[in-house]
Amino acid sequence: MELIADPVALTLEHLFAKQYYATMPRRTNVACLPSGIHRKLTGCLPSASTTKSGTLRHMLEAPLSDLQVANLSSFLRSEAMSLQPSRGPLPVGQVLDRLGVSLSVASELAGKAHGILRLNNGSWEIVLPAPNSADPERLSPRHRFTVAHELGHMMLYSQGVQRARDRRAYWQIEDLCNAFAGQLLMSDVELDEAFPRDADISARELLVRTKLLARRLLVSFEAAGRRVTTHVARSAFVRIKVSEAKPPRFVILWATENERWLESGRGKHIGADHTLFGLVSDKQLTMRASIRELDLPPTAIIASQWTNPHLDVAARITT
Repeated sequence: MELIADPVALTLEHLFAKQYYATMPRRTNVACLPSGIHRKLTGCLPSASTTKSGTLRHMLEAPLSDLQVANLSSFLRSEAMSLQPSRGPLPVGQVLDRLGVSLSVASELAGKAHGILRLNNGSWEIVLPAPNSADPERLSPRHRFTVAHELGHMMLYSQGVQRARDRRAYWQIEDLCNAFAGQLLMSDVELDEAFPRDADISARELLVRTKLLARRLLVSFEAAGRRVTTHVARSAFVRIKVSEAKPPRFVILWATENERWLESGRGKHIGADHTLFGLVSDKQLTMRASIRELDLPPTAIIASQWTNPHLDVAARITT
């Protein structure tokens, strides 16, 4: 998330000078910029950030306490429930109108950031990278999530949570906003209907129902998987990229689990000593669109499906 004060020119020179972008965590954050570029971009020094209420004199210098995180999580969950329909895809346009937030696009963000939150003439605005549409009802699943995530940042600003200078605090805030986005886009009612609490759901059904939920609610498989793991006990999801190199390389694009299983994050290469190596190394079996289910002793039963160039995996953790 980036907070940009108005008026600001979103110039490639200011936002994405190579020597600075390469050192930034995951995606651009104006808190990481040197003071000169920060001033050009936001109109203020790094020690202050301009918000709807004026200028906040200090950035978040230390991590949030567990109690603060819990309280903010509860607040965001309540806000998400108040904004979402009980069923069906989130009407993004209606939510933005209700909150008084506008949506725009900027070519300067293309390939550099999923989106930013800024003030424009005193009102909140979410900016997406071109060539995406500024029509909230025509957004891709990726950018529906981005909009919901940036709304989470806006909610946190309303609670006095400022931009973070501390790295751990930065990711605490990002995790809160990601959770808010998942809750806003996928209601508890939808989850309860797809995954009844008393149902014994197999790994195959976990994969099938999660993909159906993603399609129905216009979210990505990743967003749906991360939300489902908060609802279904002993569940995990992994998306693996299979390269065309010879021999092929297997890289985890993302993974989520609610019990210790793989403990493998984004970018992890699957080698001969990895739990999933036996699954991915059989190319003839891996690259099948049909879902197959198998035991992965001693810890899981998994289901996998090839969706070129990815292998999607769902697991029910057994220990």
